[in-house]
Parts: sequence; structure tokens; C-alpha cells
Amino acid sequence: MKSSGQSVGFRCVLFSALVAIPAGCFHEPVKLAPSFMRHMELKPIIVDTTQSEMRILDERQNRVLLRLSLSDAFLSLRRAEDMVRERMASYTMADTVKENCRLKQLASGKVEPEGILIEAHLNCSSGATAIADLTIRLVDGAPVMAIKARDHRFNRLQLVFQAEPDEHIFGGGEQFTHLDLRGKRLPMLTEEQGVGRGAQPITAGANITAGAGGSDVTTYAPVPFFFTSAYRSFDTVQNEYQVWNFGRSCYSVDIWQNELQLSFNTSGSYAALIEKYTARTGRMRPLPDWALGTILGVQGGKDKVEQVLNAALAAGNPVTAIWIQDWVGRRLTNFGSQLWWRWLPDEKAYPNFRGWVASLRARGIRVLGYVNPFLADEGPIFEEAKQRGFLVRDRLGQPYKIRTVGFPAYLIDLANANARTYLKGIIKQNMLQAGLAGYMADFGEWLPWDSQMADGERGAAWHNRYATEWARLNREVIRESGLEGEVVFFTRSGFTGSAAHSTLFWAGDQLVTFDEFDGLASAITGMLTGGVSGLTLNHSDIGGYTTINNPLKNYHRSRELLLRWAEMAVFTPFFRNHEGNRPEKNYQVYSDERITGEFAALGRLHQRLAPLMKQLMAEAAASGMPLMRPLFLHYPADHNTFALRHQFMLGRDVIVAPVIKEGALKGRVYLPAGGWIESSTGTLIRSSGWHEFAAPLGVPVAFIRADAPEVAALEALLAPEKKPEN
Repeated sequence: MKSSGQSVGFRCVLFSALVAIPAGCFHEPVKLAPSFMRHMELKPIIVDTTQSEMRILDERQNRVLLRLSLSDAFLSLRRAEDMVRERMASYTMADTVKENCRLKQLASGKVEPEGILIEAHLNCSSGATAIADLTIRLVDGAPVMAIKARDHRFNRLQLVFQAEPDEHIFGGGEQFTHLDLRGKRLPMLTEEQGVGRGAQPITAGANITAGAGGSDVTTYAPVPFFFTSAYRSFDTVQNEYQVWNFGRSCYSVDIWQNELQLSFNTSGSYAALIEKYTARTGRMRPLPDWALGTILGVQGGKDKVEQVLNAALAAGNPVTAIWIQDWVGRRLTNFGSQLWWRWLPDEKAYPNFRGWVASLRARGIRVLGYVNPFLADEGPIFEEAKQRGFLVRDRLGQPYKIRTVGFPAYLIDLANANARTYLKGIIKQNMLQAGLAGYMADFGEWLPWDSQMADGERGAAWHNRYATEWARLNREVIRESGLEGEVVFFTRSGFTGSAAHSTLFWAGDQLVTFDEFDGLASAITGMLTGGVSGLTLNHSDIGGYTTINNPLKNYHRSRELLLRWAEMAVFTPFFRNHEGNRPEKNYQVYSDERITGEFAALGRLHQRLAPLMKQLMAEAAASGMPLMRPLFLHYPADHNTFALRHQFMLGRDVIVAPVIKEGALKGRVYLPAGGWIESSTGTLIRSSGWHEFAAPLGVPVAFIRADAPEVAALEALLAPEKKPEN
């Protein structure tokens, strides 16, 4: 069934399948064998067991890491068959249960050098007894509970553990609707986020026409890492599909596999929990200096691009790169203007492509392009990849024909070492050797569930992993080319480990709206949740992307939305606009002289923030702290900050509250205790709480911590630009 983020009122849920079964309804306490050791220690881990619960503690922090109730089964196994439906990379996840087993007895417990070992016996619906082994040990300094069914035929495992009262949950990768995840059911599945995601009437229309409306929990980049207001964290580094349920009295993780590797931790601060997690899974590295200027997104051929570029430069926009996604040429489809996925330059639109790129570099302007792991169903590269067996295959062993938006295409099989080398060669030769300084590395979430990979695995096992491997491949491209630290590629899909490979993320395809479901507001939430999950360098398409002609309501970009989005993007590391999928329907940064000047002014402000961005990128590389931060990271004692999903801190000393309401000329900001200086007026605000501020269009407003070490420098950086006198 389609994922839902609605609050859950059950005590605990046993297997989120077609029918959710409240575990508390069974009232079958777990028994302890007479010889079971109730106190086990493998320093610093301690496991204490009573008749009512098992507690796992870390004596380094003198904190309880995990509580497992024995009043009902905390462990369940299941044998099931997938019943997965997919359409346009939107998934309906369900299964048919063949056998269900619930924990009945903890049969033995002992301490060995390799860990604390527990044997668990489960009663099955077939009348048989299943056995699972639990091992608790330290891995890279983090406590880990490994659970594995001895019978490999089981392919579902669920662990239920206790919640703490009034605990708030954060993380989960890019979650575009919710910041506090308590009460939510979160599928960890990389997929298209959907068109609308609850905004109407567009969501209903997208569901009717393509089953692609999405929901409040669909995302390109889920990450199964969560931390709580009780200063503890949980994560898995497994790629298999899993569902996390954060109920009111207990939490659960249900993984489509016969084993679970659950890491958990505790610390005295949220920052320390993030640091511990990212130390294990990888951190993002600083962008090159050129990436901190304006990245001008424009397409339509050499003449148009140069015209728009020259106008931007004449207006004083500090353009350091142009992003021409149509370097490969364009085709018109029912979704608008889309690209040819042939990965060869369009010499008609861009004559002497390599020479032109070199001439722009001589002027100090870099050129960025576009690529994804698909091949369109025609052209020499496709024919060669097909002939050499480099394409993902279907159940019949044939190249898997995937119906994308507008045309069919085929995915490169990243489980095939030769196919990886082939695709890397194409990117190196046709893009980097042509002089491109970076590119959008799109998609990564479209691997069909029922596909067959070269290593013998099904697409189901590779689905989430494909996103990480796509990022890894692109990192290998720039490393092998000797261009690490110079070339920037930006990805939208991701999973555990993606941050170790991607040079930059972007928030994917938002609607050209203000709304909190799939518009400007949702991009802010997604960057915040992604940031605390390790995706520290992120940005969004200025102005949004998805543009829809609809009989009930057109979704076309206005001048106001474009400027409000750009105001927010000033405070992100990568300042890049997008024309959208229907450029002619959208207001553009070059639509008239006025907007060209306004966008240039915002570009200058973004460039002035480069020293701060560089400082924060170095911090992100060293500790995993994101550049854009939810306020609770620095104000955990102020519980009002737990719900602030549409404003953020840039580092430790600046608060930004973007205007996300259409037609508004005033904004609202929540300020924690301490003095804050309004950047546009210099006014010192001493009181905490909600405040209104004047927000003229095109003038970003930030609030500077009055006792910041470099308060004067920040005031100078963020002060409104003085208009030249006539």
C-alpha cells in the first residue's frame, strides 16, 4: 500500500503489511529460559534483563541505548512474496505472507569475545519453531545489534523497541514534509518524490494520469539514520527496503531481509550523534571556489545562451558558470521540453562544442552539463551497450525497456564492472574531455524491482543501492580524471553512503509553487532533514522545476515565486536557477531587464557569503554538520524549535526565515533566547518568540546572533546592497 505519514495511534505494529496487526493485542509475554543470563557485560556494553524488559546500556555514557519489552514479542520473522507495483518510479509496496513467526522465548545468553550472544526461539504459524541469533557488540566504536534468522527462507524481519515519553525524531534523509518524524511511518525507498505530494488538485491529477502523485513521505534520498530529542540514535547500513514506524509507545523497523544490523548510539548533543554517524558512513567535501558564484541555468543553443550570459554579466551578476542541460539536444514530449539521453553534444545547437566551451573558460566562465544512467532507445552508444550486454535485464533476460516520462529508455547495469567502465568512459570522453567543469547526475531511483542484475541479484536487492553506486561511479570518474576538487556533479537520489561520493546534492523536482507539499517550502524542509542525515551540501532549483498545463489549474512560475526562491537560495552553497520543463510558460531570470538586475543583486549577495560558506563546508567535512541547520541543533532546550521546518540557521550565527506565502510583504521568524540583529534594518531584537519583519520582494532578510564572534563582519556581509545614486 502507498506510504502514509499519518500519525499512528497503535501501541506497536507487528509487520506493516497489507493489514497492520497490533502486537499488543496478543498479550503473549516472552519467556526466559531458566538458564538465561540476566546480566551480561562486554565492556562498555551491558545487557540487563528482567521479567518485563531487556535493557541495553553503554556505560561510557551511563545511558540506556535500547529497551525491548518482554510483555510481548519484540522480534518477528516472516516468509513472504513481494507484491510490488511500480509506475514511473513510484512504488506500491505490499507482500503476501506465507508464514509468520513471533518471539516466544529467549533460550540462552552468553558473553563471548565476538559479542553478547542471545538465542531466540519463535513460534510460527505453521507450528514450527524458528531460531534467530542476536549478537550485540561494538563495531567501529558504535554498539550494534545483529539479528539473523537461521533459516534463510525467512525474508522479513521486524524489531520493536520502546519509545521515550515526549521524544522527538529527526533525520531519515530528505523528508520534504515533516521535520519531526514522531508518529510517522517512513518507507526507506528511493523513488520519484511525486508530483504534488498532497497538494491539490495536482496530486489527484498525477495519480489519475500516471500514478505519480506521491505522498508526504515519498523521497528521492531516504537515509535510515534517526536521532531523537533524548540524545540517542538508530541506523542501519543495509540497502534493503525497510519501514520505520515511530509510534507513541514504541518504534519498529521492518526490513525485507532475514537479518538486521541495527547501530545505536547516545551522546550529550545532537551534533555529536551526527558526527559519530557520518564518521562511519562518509562526509561531503568542500566545493571549489568557482562553485560559489552564480550558476546560470539557460538552454536553447549557443546564440541564446551567450545573449543571456552577456546580459547577466552586464547587470553585475557574478556568473562563474553556465549550466546548459541541453548540451545533448532536446526533444518535445507530452511533459514538455526534455533531453536526448544519447550523451553526445548537439553540434547543431552548439557548433564546435569543445571550442566554444574552451572560449568560455578563457573568459572565466565554466560550462556544466547533464547526464543520467539511462540510454535513449536509439543512437550509437545505445546500440553498443545493448550488443555488449551492458543494460539492466528483465525477467526474461532481455534488456529492460523502461517507460519514462515521454519516451522509453534503458538503464546501464552498475553491477557489471565492464558496463561501469564503459559509462565512465563516455562521461570522461564526451563531457570532461570536452571541457565541462561539472554536471547534473540525474536519476538513480528508477531501477525496476523485478529486474535482473549482472551479479545475479534481483533489482529488489539493488534498488536503493543503485542510487549510491551511481554517485560512486561519478566520483570515480572525476578521481580517475585527476579532477577531484575541481569538477562538481550534483545528484538527487541517495541512500546510506551516498554522501561519501556525491560532491553536491540538489532537492529534485519541486513544483513551481510556494506550497509545503511540493513547492518552495518543501525544498527547505527536505534540505534540513537531509542535512542532519549527512547530506550536508545541498541546494534546490531556483524557481522550481515541474510546470504543468492543467484544465483545472495551471502551474506556471511567477516573477514573485522566482525571486522568493532566489532569496532563499542565497543562503545555500550552490546558487543555480532552472528554466523548468516548460520554459516558455515560466518567468525566467532573463525574462526582462528588471528581473535580470534583481537576480544579479541576489547573486552578488550570495557571492559575498563565500567566506562563510567555505568555513561551513570545512566544518561539514570535519564533523558532518550541515551548512543549513534546523534551529534545534543549537537550541535543544527550546522545544519550540522542534517544529520549525521552514526556517533555518546558516551555521551557528545566522537565522533565515524565507517568505513562503504568496503575496506576502511581511515575513515571520521565530527567534530563540538571546539578541538578534535584523540584517535589513540593523535593529536589535532582544525578546525571544515570533516576530514579524518587512520583506520587500527581492530583499533577503536574515537575523544575526548579537553575541556572534564576528557579528560586525556578518552585518557587513548581509547588509542590503546600496543602490547607486543617479
